[in-house]
Amino acid sequence: YDIALKGLKSELAAGGYGAGQAEIYEQKPSSDPMSWSNAFRKFVGVDADLIIILGDEMLEIACKEKTKIPVLFGFVANPTGAKCIKSEESPGRNVTGVTGRTPIYTLLAKSQNIRKFSSVGVFDLKGSTISSATLKEIRSHEGEFGYSVVPIPAGKRNEMASALTAAGSIGVLFFPNFSVGM
Repeated sequence: YDIALKGLKSELAAGGYGAGQAEIYEQKPSSDPMSWSNAFRKFVGVDADLIIILGDEMLEIACKEKTKIPVLFGFVANPTGAKCIKSEESPGRNVTGVTGRTPIYTLLAKSQNIRKFSSVGVFDLKGSTISSATLKEIRSHEGEFGYSVVPIPAGKRNEMASALTAAGSIGVLFFPNFSVGM
């Protein structure tokens, strides 16, 4: 995200929106939904003209807040999973952006080509609709690929390590809207 933010600032400056031309407020919240909501509300509080979101969880929070300020997103794997847009082709509302999502089916198929596995661990982050959608989609391919799904419940991201240890041995690990680990 730091590299993306640096690139964004560089592009804005090249387009005439550098220092003295535009005020840029940055927020790097802690990794919990309350911090994300508070960070987003700060942008509303300063009456921003545009809010740029990096990441699925922040996009989900932005859409729950229902502000009239336009939202531009990037580094979002599944904007429809964040229940923020109608479809990637026609987002609607005042929200738009780009996504580079690799379908879960493709990730599973390529992973099976690299190494055969019989179990897939999926982090099930409490309260995350994105996490729930990822878990549901991976379960939908269970029969086709012949693996079993091991949900790994975690209330917060900082609980993920202990939850993973408690899950035991798994063949492939999915992080909601991140990449696959083997």
